[in-house]
Amino acid sequence: MFNLKRNYKNKLAARGMNIEGYYLDFIETNSKNIVITFENAHEPEKLRPDENRLPWGAEFLNKKNYNVLGIKPIEVDWYRKNSIHIFFRSKEFNSFISKFETVVFYGSSMGGYAALTFSQAVPGSTVIAFNPQSSLDPNIIPWDTRHTQAWKQDWTGDFSDARDGAKLARKVYIAYDPFDQIDNLHVARLHSENLILLKFFCVGHVVAEWMRQAGILEEFTISALMGIATAKTFFKLAQKRRDIPQYYLQMSNLRNSSKVSEICLERIFSIAKKEYLADNILSKIVRNCENFDFLNKDHVINSISSLDNDLIFSISKCMSDMGKHIESLNLCKKIEVIRPINYKLYFNMAESAHRAGFNLDAYFYAKKSISMNEKISNSFRIMTRILWDLGVHSEAIRYSIAGLKIDNKSLLGWLDLGEIYKECGKTSEALFSFIQASRLCPQDKNIKNKIKLILDKDITYFLD
Repeated sequence: MFNLKRNYKNKLAARGMNIEGYYLDFIETNSKNIVITFENAHEPEKLRPDENRLPWGAEFLNKKNYNVLGIKPIEVDWYRKNSIHIFFRSKEFNSFISKFETVVFYGSSMGGYAALTFSQAVPGSTVIAFNPQSSLDPNIIPWDTRHTQAWKQDWTGDFSDARDGAKLARKVYIAYDPFDQIDNLHVARLHSENLILLKFFCVGHVVAEWMRQAGILEEFTISALMGIATAKTFFKLAQKRRDIPQYYLQMSNLRNSSKVSEICLERIFSIAKKEYLADNILSKIVRNCENFDFLNKDHVINSISSLDNDLIFSISKCMSDMGKHIESLNLCKKIEVIRPINYKLYFNMAESAHRAGFNLDAYFYAKKSISMNEKISNSFRIMTRILWDLGVHSEAIRYSIAGLKIDNKSLLGWLDLGEIYKECGKTSEALFSFIQASRLCPQDKNIKNKIKLILDKDITYFLD
């Protein structure tokens, strides 16, 4: 049945077969246990033409001596093509799968849906599904609008509802976050007789990734494959979610409290696994805070100083954008005392100081930022504004032009230059600058009004 060779990058040997819309890979061991895996819907708009990519979870499962049958879709289709349905109902599949003593269906999200629904092809099998959908048939699931790619599929016919498919499984392990409302509704549709619910609170969707970050994915998966995982043992494992940033982001969003968000942010700074920190996580929590007094604590500053410059920039820039200019400036100053900082942080210090009205300090920080990296237009742009406010107009124009030479598609750069020329009475130059800005953003009515005001007041532009 599997008469094609697969050549994976890690040199793992496999045999495969191709059917309409799917690559099917069989990675064989000497075991009598097989896991059938399904890919999730990551980057749903992209085709997946590489038939030699590893099946989902295959490398880990092979190392644990499990046979793997990996189902790899060419496009994200929620496994709704008739070809895969025919495969799982075929005599060839039944003959193939009968050679194994235990059969496990395994997947996450879209793959979790597939693991649930296709398990009916092997009654008595086990299912391990992370945050699965039960179906995305809009006639029965009108409330899940997250996956637009699924709306394009044909939900009539076989294997359309995991609610029915999973009834025949021996055990169904569902790992999910009950606080994710949509995921919770999907799980609630499933029959409870064979369900073992593994609740991973306050992380949201993509539970398998958050379990990996917490360091419990392998332990959980092995215990589920062996059929010994329980809700009680998982509850103990799940407490390790408190060591990952995602938990605190979700907690901050769920509680909608400035005090809770401040505690969450302080806790994130202290956790060891900083490799999982992302600027979007930090900035989202920062925006939920109102009081940044905890930044006065030495141990908090020491923890922040161990982050890379980009993450510190994300925090301090977000604070400044919220109107906390002095707090943002002071944070960067404290980090500067502990260790060297880069041009990005000096740029933020310049912008924060300028916003707070400390223009001489702002000038110093902008100068530092430019001296460390002369190819960043934003540093020239903030210097332009500082010099203008200091009354050094000719220098402001010079820096503005220098910034636009670096990035001539900077909308804000052209607008700044236009305003300076306008204030200096250089109408033609101002008009030229606003026209350049308008070309970058043709629909902006504010820019059009700036041009119109000049033309209405000074028609000599056309007479020169």
